Amino acid sequence: MNEVEHKAQTGWLKKDPLKQHTPPQEQYFKDKSVVIVGPSPSLKGSGQGKYIDSFDIVVRVNKGWWPASTMDPEFTEYIAEQLYECYDKDDYQGYEHFKEIEFSVPPGCLQDDIGSRTDVLYNNYDTNTSSGGIMHPAIFLAAGIEMIIGSRYPTDELDIKECERFLLDHALWGGIGIGLVNAGVYKKAMANMRGKTPHAGHSAILDLIYGNGRLAKSVHVTGFSYYGEMPAREYYMGNKAWRHISDDFDESMNAQTNDGHEYGHDNTLEIEDIARLLLREGPDGKGKLTCDQLLKDRIRTVIGVPDPKGLSQS
Repeated sequence: MNEVEHKAQTGWLKKDPLKQHTPPQEQYFKDKSVVIVGPSPSLKGSGQGKYIDSFDIVVRVNKGWWPASTMDPEFTEYIAEQLYECYDKDDYQGYEHFKEIEFSVPPGCLQDDIGSRTDVLYNNYDTNTSSGGIMHPAIFLAAGIEMIIGSRYPTDELDIKECERFLLDHALWGGIGIGLVNAGVYKKAMANMRGKTPHAGHSAILDLIYGNGRLAKSVHVTGFSYYGEMPAREYYMGNKAWRHISDDFDESMNAQTNDGHEYGHDNTLEIEDIARLLLREGPDGKGKLTCDQLLKDRIRTVIGVPDPKGLSQS
């Protein structure tokens, strides 16, 4: 018997096999209660902030951290100044005009309704202000974000380039956990949706159930209507990004192609996919996943799925 065989039999290599072979992202979620908060305006005025913050881990998507975050005013002003330097100044009458157009929504403006924490952020690493939004490790650290996960697994050449930039930027900075959605989960979602790519929110929900968050105790979904409505105005930092989305809302949210990528989205197929997930993983199935009434109503409206008993968490 060699030394390795001896240690294996005597238990030296059996201390915690799950911990030894589990990625740090999965360990982070292990045995935790998780809530993922979407951008629906239905949360405005709901007063659910304390309830959302009561979960062990609060997850948001793309720009969702902004209206939830407490930021130092001086640092917020610094962000605005740095953004101004990155824009074409010929488009504005000056710095104050720029802020009015691009940076008029203060951080933390919806804390009473959506909570004040963002522990994990799923981001599609698309940095325009109408999509993924600002993406810089220093800003995320200032907002209290502990981990950022890329919500789009590379499926074409443009994805690969953007993903490489995302991973490199955050890995070099340090101080914040990074990861990508589970490849198998993402590709299965694409298969279920006939080759379309999932939006960032749908990708995040799937990853929390079957990927990086698979060891979580529970996952609750709130504030996701799957683009049955415009996201809350406060989800966008400025008026320009808001107008860009609202002017062609249906087209941009359900496009056949998306921002130069080979694949587009299909909201109806996503809703069918989330309906299957809720029926399988909800209280009538494995019991790990719950959702609010908003998502239940959206599923019923689009595809007529009956209301499964006890699906929504009260």
